[in-house]
Amino acid sequence: MKNKPVFIHVPKTGGSSIVRLKWLDYAGHATYKEAMDKFGADRLYFAVVRHPVDRFISCMEVVYLNKGNYPKLLGAIEDIFPCAFEYFINHIASWLDDFDVLIKAPSQKILIRSQTEQLGELFLTLTVKYESLIEGLKFVSAVADAEFKPEDLQHLGKSTLPKPKISAQTRKLIEDYYREDMKNYGYV
Repeated sequence: MKNKPVFIHVPKTGGSSIVRLKWLDYAGHATYKEAMDKFGADRLYFAVVRHPVDRFISCMEVVYLNKGNYPKLLGAIEDIFPCAFEYFINHIASWLDDFDVLIKAPSQKILIRSQTEQLGELFLTLTVKYESLIEGLKFVSAVADAEFKPEDLQHLGKSTLPKPKISAQTRKLIEDYYREDMKNYGYV
């Protein structure tokens, strides 16, 4: 295959598993523009997006499970996740806007930036939904004339924490913050 498809990794959308597929090039957590600058315009670009509420919960699980890597952020949630997830979510709006102040490292900021911010306004050649990942990867591999077998995709990084229950109010808070993702990727 002359030009492999380029995978842009949106955090917490299955990317750690997808990157292991040999028939694609990996752009990392790049923006669409950064990936284009690196790989050129004549490529098939794709990314996986996920429902913002599920993605956000998964991001917070990563922070909780990797305490040592997120010391400043963890100070705010260490004692309340997952048992008081609702409390955490209801107080997160105040630090989302000041996230750069709380966490300086760009690699940590990417956890909660919106999918639209990373990928742009639907400028990708193809966007696959996490909720239909296998079907999406079959399509990408067919377009790329590559072989994809679902058994090649191992689910890495699967959470071991109980899924938190969130109220309608909390769900709305997350959906409002990620309203562009909700609209752009059809989650409304």
